[in-house]
Amino acid sequence: MSYEILSLPVQVQISLGSGYAAYVVAYSGLAANHRARDVVFISFAFSAFASLIINSFSGPDNIWLPAFSALAATIFLAALWRSFGRGFFYWLMKRCRVHGDDGFFDCWQSLVQAPGLTVGQIAVYTEDGRILWMNQRDPYWEGPKRGLELGSDGSVIMVVEEETQPDGSEVKKEDIVDPNWGARLTYIPARSITRVNLRVK
Repeated sequence: MSYEILSLPVQVQISLGSGYAAYVVAYSGLAANHRARDVVFISFAFSAFASLIINSFSGPDNIWLPAFSALAATIFLAALWRSFGRGFFYWLMKRCRVHGDDGFFDCWQSLVQAPGLTVGQIAVYTEDGRILWMNQRDPYWEGPKRGLELGSDGSVIMVVEEETQPDGSEVKKEDIVDPNWGARLTYIPARSITRVNLRVK
């Protein structure tokens, strides 16, 4: 298959490559449930735009400028789609009463991927009865992961400030940020989490 693609005209190869690169940008973190045909046809949609850019150049003498321009413009279009176009499209569909879908496959993904939401506080309940707390995120905002990352698979990486034990006792964590060694983050796999409480703004 790869040899068949390489036998295509270079302009077509550039369009296909630009289209796929744009797909990766536009659907990063959202492609887990995409089927092969979703990847192909979305990439083709971006490839069509790349072809328009390439065909706007006259003369076959120098392919580098059309190639770079097509790739850059297509990725820029994908970034615009991800940042503004996608949300506007789903808002328009809802406004016109066509459908109420927001493009996310589940509630957790809509929280993780929704632009503009900032988590300021989190409590993670684990299957062994513990509760892990980050009460104030602001002190860790300039640190790694800004103190918290919600994984698309349901896992959580976070700064743990306090831990409530199964017997109800509380343990405050010390030396969370060390000037020499950095911030201490805890990874909690999705299979160990029973509930997550969040404050968002």
